[in-house]
Amino acid sequence: MISNLHRILAGNRRFDLLQFIVVIRTRDPEVLKRALRKVDGSVREVGQRLSSGAIAVFMRPTIGVRNLEAVLLLLRDAFVTAG
Repeated sequence: MISNLHRILAGNRRFDLLQFIVVIRTRDPEVLKRALRKVDGSVREVGQRLSSGAIAVFMRPTIGVRNLEAVLLLLRDAFVTAG
């Protein structure tokens, strides 16, 4: 499980909360999207790649970001169980 978590998070450069959206900047959006495939919500790439190679991936969970603890638990569960 730890190797899966490391592989998924290795390319992620930044996590932000923007109203009801979680913004993750990553160099490998496909790995991130596969990890989040079971999260109840929408996941999509937005914008162009930065010079660093990172691109923004927006995740809007159906539970909303108002309950930050629940969102963090969703992300933790998605990253730990991804494979």
